[in-house]
Amino acid sequence: MVGDIRRSRWHGGVIDLIMDSVGGMVGIANFISKEDKLATIDLRIDYLQGAKAFDLIVEDNLVHFWNRLIVTSMQAFQEGQLVAEGKVVYNFIKSKS
Repeated sequence: MVGDIRRSRWHGGVIDLIMDSVGGMVGIANFISKEDKLATIDLRIDYLQGAKAFDLIVEDNLVHFWNRLIVTSMQAFQEGQLVAEGKVVYNFIKSKS
C-alpha cells in the first residue's frame, strides 16, 4: 500500500480508493430504496503533495444529484494540509419498485 518505501508515502491508488469510497457513501446516503444502485463513471484526482502513510481525512460534498447522475467533490487532508482533491461522477440507477 505504500508507494515510496524510502519516504513512507501512500500509493496514489490507495488515495483513489478512499476518495471514491467516500464519494460513494455520500451518493448512497441519498438513496430512496435499498435496491438503488451506484457505479463510478469518472474519477479525477489531483495530487497536490505526497501523502504520508498515516491517517487521511477526506471531506466530500454533493455537487449535483440528477435523475441518473450524482457528482461529488472531495478533498483529502493530512495534518490540516490539503494533499489531494478530486471529483467523481456516479451513475445512479433507481430501483424499479
